[in-house]
Amino acid sequence: MGILRITVPIFLLIAAGVALRARKVVTDDVKSFLSKFVFYAAFPALTFRSIASFDFRTTLDLPLVGANLASTAAMFLLSFAAVSLVRVKRKRGALHMGSFRSNQGYMGLPVVNGFYGAEAMSRAAVVNGFDSPMSVILSAVALETYGTRTGGSRWKVLLAKLVGLATNPIVLSSFLALLVAYFRVPVLSVGIVDQTLALLAGTSLPLALLSIGVSLDFRRLLSDLRPVLAVAGAKLLVLPAIAFAVSYVGFGLRGDDLALNLILTAMPTSVSSYIMACEMDTDEELMASIIGLTTIASVVTVSLLQWAISTHAIPGT
Repeated sequence: MGILRITVPIFLLIAAGVALRARKVVTDDVKSFLSKFVFYAAFPALTFRSIASFDFRTTLDLPLVGANLASTAAMFLLSFAAVSLVRVKRKRGALHMGSFRSNQGYMGLPVVNGFYGAEAMSRAAVVNGFDSPMSVILSAVALETYGTRTGGSRWKVLLAKLVGLATNPIVLSSFLALLVAYFRVPVLSVGIVDQTLALLAGTSLPLALLSIGVSLDFRRLLSDLRPVLAVAGAKLLVLPAIAFAVSYVGFGLRGDDLALNLILTAMPTSVSSYIMACEMDTDEELMASIIGLTTIASVVTVSLLQWAISTHAIPGT
């Protein structure tokens, strides 16, 4: 039941957002401000600080990192092909991100700590340090591809999409943080810089969860139940299955390394997906429904996965 200690606060903040919307405390202008603040300031600060703080040179486990990235990339390609069949173009980005983006940081690290201890969590944190920027970049590529930006020639539209990708603040913060971590630039040793980033980063997840609650429309969830359930199945069941095949066969992982990758890829859809949906022209209400449902369902699916791992029902664990 350790996973409940992580998911219940998430539910409470989302519920608070629902209540604020019902009481009309949060207007559309406030909602727009929250999403923009998180997208352009809070999440970039969180991304930069979390990645820049790791010493990749001494704690890097290449097979584990490679298996995790390959699992995410495989699901990205599979879901990219699948959602191209969806007629409503504005829904494609939400359905796509919901299928492959895992909440490996906010939920994955505490879950790993609860199941396997602090040492395993530190290794998982390094994995997340690589997965986070890759997932952001892949999401930005997909959202720019599925975007409805029009006007001008095909080349102008393509150029606009490339510029949008290159100037995405979360993508930029990821690249910059990787450079800082690799070259060991002591940016975070400057107290003022670190404290400023910490304050901004601390606002990102609560504000994002409140924004999800404000956007969560239960009537809309019922009307989109079939695609939301399909995405939840892909995220919580298909992606861990792909991760097992990639890890066990492709990278030869066994024991704790195999278990870590399965647990990390089995996490629900990342909360930051909602903020990207808001700011990059995809269906944010559908994205909110996907995050809510995958988070609820993960309590069952992750618990079952951990049971299978602990009883060695999964080969190699």
